[in-house]
Amino acid sequence: MMRAAEPEPALPPGWALVALGDVATLAPGLPKSRAAPSKANLRLCISANHLAASGAESPPIVIAASARAAAAGPLREGDLLVPIAQGTPAAAIWRGSAEARFLDSSLIRIRPDATLLDSRFLQAHLRSVTPAAGAKPAAKKATTARSRIAELSRHQLQLPPLVEQRRRLDSLAEFEQHLTLASARLSRVPTRLGRYSELLVRLAVTGELVEPEAVLAVREGRDFSDGAALITSILAQRPSLAPPVSRKRTAKAKAVSKKVPPSAEAPLPPAPPGWAWSPLQELLAESLIHGRAPSKSSISAGTPVVTPEGVIAGDFSERFHRFTDAPRTRLAGLWLEPGDVLIVRTGSIDSLGRTAVYSGPSQYAVFTDSIFRARFSDLLIPAFMTLSIGMSVVRESMLARARPAPRSLFTLDSATAGSIPLLVAPRAEQERIVTELGRRQVAIDGMHRSVQMAARRAGRLEWTMLGRALSGTPTMSTTP
Repeated sequence: MMRAAEPEPALPPGWALVALGDVATLAPGLPKSRAAPSKANLRLCISANHLAASGAESPPIVIAASARAAAAGPLREGDLLVPIAQGTPAAAIWRGSAEARFLDSSLIRIRPDATLLDSRFLQAHLRSVTPAAGAKPAAKKATTARSRIAELSRHQLQLPPLVEQRRRLDSLAEFEQHLTLASARLSRVPTRLGRYSELLVRLAVTGELVEPEAVLAVREGRDFSDGAALITSILAQRPSLAPPVSRKRTAKAKAVSKKVPPSAEAPLPPAPPGWAWSPLQELLAESLIHGRAPSKSSISAGTPVVTPEGVIAGDFSERFHRFTDAPRTRLAGLWLEPGDVLIVRTGSIDSLGRTAVYSGPSQYAVFTDSIFRARFSDLLIPAFMTLSIGMSVVRESMLARARPAPRSLFTLDSATAGSIPLLVAPRAEQERIVTELGRRQVAIDGMHRSVQMAARRAGRLEWTMLGRALSGTPTMSTTP
């Protein structure tokens, strides 16, 4: 049974469905000469690499031309240069002078009939039939110049009158200008959202994100427990902790550490109303400890080990895990619990002191020896303490106390890290800060998703408007 032919698309008055070969001449590029270059056969050559780099106007290659190439006529303004290979830039319009240049065998020259077809309209049409950016590339097929020319010559395009071609091209250029401007503005939004997020964190740790508990208590006529009283309660309720033991340092390490005097630390700023400074060690329910190195084999069947990369990314999935084959008896005391605060103790200047609250399953993973585990008192909120540790003055204090380690890294021992001062806010204020910061971060994440969706829509809109410009659609909007 014969398959019925597909009906031709309905075209507006004055339009015609034509084959490209009827309104343009197509010619293949010419091979390069295998002879040694000489003054007689040197010729300027343009290849597909020029289109991929900076367009057909980029400096050509001076190369030995074949006899046919040497006798070839010059390029004309408005000629289209089309690569033979699929999946490359669709076409470039030659806008140079009529110089004695030739196209090599990687290109095809298309010369439109200037009375019927505008070069820009044909270039836009070829761009519309090229896969969009991000589309899955088709399987590559070996293409010859003859087969490519035959394919292009048979290619059908909807051709309006020349005056309407130019009008639609001008309208499309105006729309793309608006779209480019809008996309540029859109691309700046994520950076501004990042700055806003950093500002929120700074306001949170300086007591400016929410109304201070001290002010609320005065207005409501009630008593409240300030940061100093909270620290006193923590010290009274916890068992006495054994002082952290510093690792024995070599003479070389001691000599290097003397180069960073304690006076290099910046003075602590005044605490916000109702807040107080306290050494990290006094706020813990258990002593500050670091973990163990993962096995060299890092077998995936062992016990998961959280890495500094996972802490920095705030991701405790297996994506950032390493593994240890040590027996569980040797891992006693290193198991992580939800709410544990992990602090990078060995790393570069940028990574030292980075923190995250562990959110994985209980008794599921341990942590590397490049990380401290801090278990704070129940009177403190772990998410707030990560904000306190992330303060610029606290991180500067860490760097001033850190000692150099191999591979241009820095490291902290338990005793030194335990003496680093942290800000403590009243418990009720901690809760309000964490809640308000989380609410605004959710809003920022939603804005990020909206920006990504708008960027995808802009890409689709560009292709939609390109299709409208090249079809018989009667109306076009220039506002993106």
